[in-house]
Amino acid sequence: MAKLPVNFRQGSEGNLINYTLTNMIEGTGSIVYYCGEALDDNAAAVSTLDPNLYYSDDIEAETTAGTLNQTYALELSKNYDTTAFDIPQVVKGTGLVSISFGVYGHASATIYGYVKAVLQRMRGAVSTTIGTGQSAVITNDGGASWDLKATALSLDLTATSLKIGDSLRLTIYGYMKNSTGSFGGKIAWGQDPRNRDGSVLTAAGNMRTDTQIKVPFKIQQ
Repeated sequence: MAKLPVNFRQGSEGNLINYTLTNMIEGTGSIVYYCGEALDDNAAAVSTLDPNLYYSDDIEAETTAGTLNQTYALELSKNYDTTAFDIPQVVKGTGLVSISFGVYGHASATIYGYVKAVLQRMRGAVSTTIGTGQSAVITNDGGASWDLKATALSLDLTATSLKIGDSLRLTIYGYMKNSTGSFGGKIAWGQDPRNRDGSVLTAAGNMRTDTQIKVPFKIQQ
């Protein structure tokens, strides 16, 4: 008897979960989400968290020059949100944020800066923190120029159920201080899934602009 041909569906780019033997043993599979910026119907910037590759409207998030003190203060923050989930999920395991960032210095002071990542479940206006991670400090004592760092932040995630209509929010915070006086500085990080060169972070400097978070989901009930 002749066999009918079997057509296999071609996979799509960017948003498939691949289950390995480790996944089966641990009972989790991961999705990688990319930080980026899009424009809504009013041409207003919307920060997004999406598993598909796309071109961000703005390649980098960056502060303007400001006045710093000798204690750390929040100088820049951005919320990156997924769309609402249409099936229930359970976040469980260790998340991993890959990010490159930079600190711009000053000729008359040493400028310090670091980034912090916080993953939250959003249920309407109610947020629940799932996990946090923080980078090492960049110490910029080289004057008016950028010091850059590529790093990974490990997030020990609390097992959290996501209902239909919930979403995930990754917030990146940039903290800075200086060594003396009231001199200013800048902080910046990448936010382009396509990893194009920005004005601060470039491939020539061995830095990436595709900030991403790997989120583990429970696959066994």
